[in-house]
Amino acid sequence: MGGESGLWGPGGRELQEGLGLIEESQALLRQILAGLLLQYASLDVQKQRLVRPEAPVPNPQCMQMGASLLTLSALLGFQRQTEALAAQAGEQGAPTDGMDVRLGAVSILITLIRFLRLAGESGSSEQGSPGKGEEALAETELLSQPVE
Repeated sequence: MGGESGLWGPGGRELQEGLGLIEESQALLRQILAGLLLQYASLDVQKQRLVRPEAPVPNPQCMQMGASLLTLSALLGFQRQTEALAAQAGEQGAPTDGMDVRLGAVSILITLIRFLRLAGESGSSEQGSPGKGEEALAETELLSQPVE
């Protein structure tokens, strides 16, 4: 088998890395799907609350926060992949504009803002204090300011 580029041959490392990247991407997409399913279930809970307000149902905000955490975690994984691929392309001399990295960071920021807003709303409704939502909004504003 000399000269063949098999799984363990000269091109085997690149193949293994490519397969690993694809498998990791699939796992991250499954995580996002789990978040979507949890979000969907929270809508069912809200529907049940409207139809039968006296029925004991879980807190939909907790479900939404869980869905946001799953999505945020997956987006962080995709961001790590994107940064690694951009660095690899830069090392090989390929021109990169960094737009994918910036767009990934923006999507993470949006998801983080949503999570903080949900956490603020959840804290306010549990403690009955309107200040919690304002604190989360202030934190969100601080997070959205550019880093100098």
